[in-house]
Order: sequence, then C-alpha cells, then structure tokens
Amino acid sequence: MEKLIVKTGVYSFLIALLIGVVFFKDTTVVKYDGSAVTELIQLPLRQYLFKLLRFSSLLSLVAMAIAWISRYFVITKEKTRFGVLLKSYIIAFLLVLLIIFSVACILFLLNRP
Repeated sequence: MEKLIVKTGVYSFLIALLIGVVFFKDTTVVKYDGSAVTELIQLPLRQYLFKLLRFSSLLSLVAMAIAWISRYFVITKEKTRFGVLLKSYIIAFLLVLLIIFSVACILFLLNRP
C-alpha cells in the first residue's frame, strides 16, 4: 500500500506541475483605456516557480489522500482477477486526473483578470 501512495504522489506531482505550466500565466497584459498602449507585466521567476510548486504539492497531497482512502476502505472477500484489478486502477487514475484537471480549470478561471 505504501508503494501505491508514493507512486500516486510522484506521478500526480509531475502531472500537476505540467498542468500548472500550461494554465498559469507568467505574464499579464494591461490595456490602458482610450489608447492603443498595452503593457506587459511579467512575474519574477521565483514567484512563478513557487506558485507552480504550491499548486503541484497541494494536488499531490490530495491525490495521495484519495489513494489512501480508496485502498483503506475497499473491502472484498473474493479474489480479484487481473482484468478487474487493471480496470479499477485505470478508473482510479482517470478520476484523479479529472479532479486535478477540474481544480486546475477552477484556479485558471479564478486567476483570469
């Protein structure tokens, strides 16, 4: 069980980091009223990296908690075949990806000006 939680943490951290790179902008465009002048404001690299790391760490902890809860509360008294096991892992992986993607979309929509 420990191996599953560690793998879930590592893989969800990497996936969340990639999602964060795609959705978090490091630049902001400011348009001034009444003129065609625009200003491009760029976040410092340190602030941007900490934003990505904070996002990835949070989603990784959530995915690890979900993995632990799903393993802790599943009680079956019959032997599981390989196909059923593979199907359950694929469903759990897709659910974690869906949760990560939905949180990323919500955060993306909240960060838009």
